[in-house]
Amino acid sequence: MKIPISVLASNYTLSQVHVSPFEDTLNLKRQIRRHWKSKFGTKHSQTNEAGVASDIASYLDDRSTILLASNSSLPEGPYFACGRAIHQAWRLRPDRLSAFVTRVVPDDGDSARFQPFSATPIGEANPAIAVLSRLYFHKTEELPLSGVRISVKDNIHLAGIITTLGSRSYTELYGTQDDTSEYIDLLIQRGAVIVGKTKLSAWAGSEIPPDQCIDYFPPWNSRGDGYQGPSGSSSGAGASAAVYPWLDISFCTDTTGIMRHPASSHVPSVPAFDTFGILSCDSERILELMNVSSPIGAIKQPSKILYPTDWYPCGDKAQQKMNENFLAALESYLGLSHTKISLSEEWFKTGPGNVREIPLKDYITKALQTLNLYYTYHSFDDFRSEYRAKFNKQPYVSPAHKARWDKGAKVTDEESQEGLEAAKIPRQWSAERVWRTEDEDEEMFPFLHRAFISPSSPSCSSMLSIDVQFHRSRPPNSYNPAFTASLLGIPQTIIPIGQSPYESKVFGITEYAPIMTSLIGPNGYDVMLLEIAGQTLKESRLAKDCPDRTTDV
Repeated sequence: MKIPISVLASNYTLSQVHVSPFEDTLNLKRQIRRHWKSKFGTKHSQTNEAGVASDIASYLDDRSTILLASNSSLPEGPYFACGRAIHQAWRLRPDRLSAFVTRVVPDDGDSARFQPFSATPIGEANPAIAVLSRLYFHKTEELPLSGVRISVKDNIHLAGIITTLGSRSYTELYGTQDDTSEYIDLLIQRGAVIVGKTKLSAWAGSEIPPDQCIDYFPPWNSRGDGYQGPSGSSSGAGASAAVYPWLDISFCTDTTGIMRHPASSHVPSVPAFDTFGILSCDSERILELMNVSSPIGAIKQPSKILYPTDWYPCGDKAQQKMNENFLAALESYLGLSHTKISLSEEWFKTGPGNVREIPLKDYITKALQTLNLYYTYHSFDDFRSEYRAKFNKQPYVSPAHKARWDKGAKVTDEESQEGLEAAKIPRQWSAERVWRTEDEDEEMFPFLHRAFISPSSPSCSSMLSIDVQFHRSRPPNSYNPAFTASLLGIPQTIIPIGQSPYESKVFGITEYAPIMTSLIGPNGYDVMLLEIAGQTLKESRLAKDCPDRTTDV
């Protein structure tokens, strides 16, 4: 028989505990966990035999509540007593967006090793994620991330868990991993709790449903009518971070410059541009995590705001108005006025003499496409040869990804080296001419631009009405803020600033899609951008409040 109990911490002996302070403590816990009493306190113990003061005994008796007295370091919170053992209580959280591919719990003998967890609650279609109560955890100097719940993208290794990489062929060949990513291990040592692995597009490439995702069906996008495309390879991370209030951070990878972190023990896609990304609706959580790997010092304020006319104004007037509102809020917070700049014109004036005649758009597009195609194919040379050697057949890849591989196979080693050298030129040019990092008298400054997210954008179109042929034949456009930031090797912070109405082709009613903007700045100024973004949103009240995770246990 399993008996639910509650453990409350006390600095006194039982005979010294009386109703008033005890009730204050118990009420505090009930505020944090509304069903504390009903779920974890349905029996009572023989409290008088334990030497409990009479008023406390009556109090517990009247409320059928167990009080557990222990001299051990047992954390306070909900438990189950079974025989002579006491077990922590795990709560099952539903995954209604199908964002997770694997749910995990830590191995009892090794905190950096995991076991897969599978339990589907009655009435749910997907297995649930098991999480421990936040009441068990208390942050300290040694454990600054104690209790912070984190998911990781399924191209990042966890020891004891399969890395699928969105491919059944990859899963078949490599199976369970022996090592945990060094960076994830660092987070675990600082107290973070890993809850599972989120879905991704196969090979960490971009696959657009409904026709391109074959081996594993993608997560659902909760925004709008619920049938919007999930977009990008980190779709599971994005879906879970945006909707699940019990999840603090979704850790992922990116090839278009979200954040820069050490990237060991993960499956590389395009090494020249691969980076770790952090997704959360709480900027304080992200700062908290970043401070673990690189302690945050004083935040240097920028001296300029650059407004790139390469991508502004937006074609959609409502979206442009939202961007202007954010720009005004940013100017108000920093006490600065923006300065318009055309990167294309600046390149033509100050770019290296041997290449400045080539339009910046064409130069960046060629360099990025060469490297993306080359690495998209050649990063998996060993996989293809090992798979064929073991199974005597070629691995399956979706038609969309096979088309990329076919193109990448034609890019030579010499061309890739030329692409790497070519990519260095705009990076150095931007440091010297745009960011002016070599000028000691010039402070760094953020770079404001929009992210291409709007109801009319194909990436946000309904999965039920996507023009499949359009997506297959659409020429790539590398001259956009995301890819440009990646090529320049600079940080980018994505910021929600509003939503825009659109007519749902699914339900025939008006729905709303999110509108984003972002800040870009010099390399090494990730924290500055995040701090500025968070404070601007907070003071301007442009974004709605995030779910309150402090009361979610």
